[in-house]
Amino acid sequence: MKNKYGIPKKISSNIQVQRICQHCGDEFTARTTVTHYCGDTCSKRAYKARVRIGKVEVSIKETRRIKTQPIEVLKKKEYLTVTQVSKLIGCLDLAFLKSNLTI
Repeated sequence: MKNKYGIPKKISSNIQVQRICQHCGDEFTARTTVTHYCGDTCSKRAYKARVRIGKVEVSIKETRRIKTQPIEVLKKKEYLTVTQVSKLIGCLDLAFLKSNLTI
């Protein structure tokens, strides 16, 4: 079917498919086979959750990069201090342990 300009008209869908919302888990009737959410609210909340997860992953990667950066610098050095060795192997500074020991 075409309109007066020769452009095909959109045919409204009479399909009714029972679906389960991917965000809230409620059952709803969808008009298309590709509908994932029961409404606009769930769609927006799911989008914000995806964005939030993405931001958290970026933050975790950045934190790991910052934490490992000094270790990479230490590995390149020829000589290390006791503090640098303790940081490299991930233990407490030996000088700190010696100062707190009681004999």
